[in-house]
Amino acid sequence: MVVVTRATTTRALNSTGVEVRVVDEDGADVPPGATGEVVVRTANAFLGYWRDPDRTAEVVRDGWVRTRDLGRFDGDGFLHLTGRARDVVIVNAVLHYVGPIEKALVSHPDVDQAYVVGAPDERTGEAAHAFVVPRAGASPDGAALRALVAAELGADAVPATVTTVAEVPIAPSGKPDKRALLALRPEAVRGFDGATGRYLPVVTGATA
Repeated sequence: MVVVTRATTTRALNSTGVEVRVVDEDGADVPPGATGEVVVRTANAFLGYWRDPDRTAEVVRDGWVRTRDLGRFDGDGFLHLTGRARDVVIVNAVLHYVGPIEKALVSHPDVDQAYVVGAPDERTGEAAHAFVVPRAGASPDGAALRALVAAELGADAVPATVTTVAEVPIAPSGKPDKRALLALRPEAVRGFDGATGRYLPVVTGATA
C-alpha cells in the first residue's frame, strides 16, 4: 500500500488545482475507508480521444478522468492506492489485457464462464488470478487451463491462481464484481522454482 498524499474528496491537492475523488462503479462517492476507483479533475486534463467518442466516454465522465487505480481515503484524509481497476494486468512490466486470457479459458469445454482479475504481486508487480464457473457436470482441470493460456498467450499471461466458483458475485451495477472475486482467491503460498527464479502457480478447486 502506498500513501500518495493528503487530500479531502473534491478538494485541490496541495493547491495544484487537481481534485480527487474515490467512487464506486456507478460514479458515486464512497465513504472514507471504503475502496473505489480514483478519479481526478483538473483544468489541464485532456478533453478526450481524437474522433473516438466511445473511448472518451469510458475514460472521462462529467469532466472527471478515470485513473483506473483503486484507492481509499483514510479518516485523516490521506489517499492510499490499493490496486488497479483497469482490465489489464502488468506482469514483469508487460501489459496483458484480461479479455484474451478470459477468452482462452472459456474456450475450454469444461468452462462456462471465466473472469480474470489483477492483483499486486511482490515479484512480478502484478499477477493474474482466474475464476472459472464450470459447465454442468464438469470439473475444470487447472493444469490444462494454464497450459491453454500459455500456448495461446505466453507464460506471463498464465494466471497465478485458478479458482473454481459456483457462481460469480454481481455488483449493484449488474456487472460481475471482480473486486469481490479477489476475496475468493486462495491464500495459498506459491512454490519457488529455483531453476527459473519464478514462483509456481497454484490451482485450487475452491468454490464460492
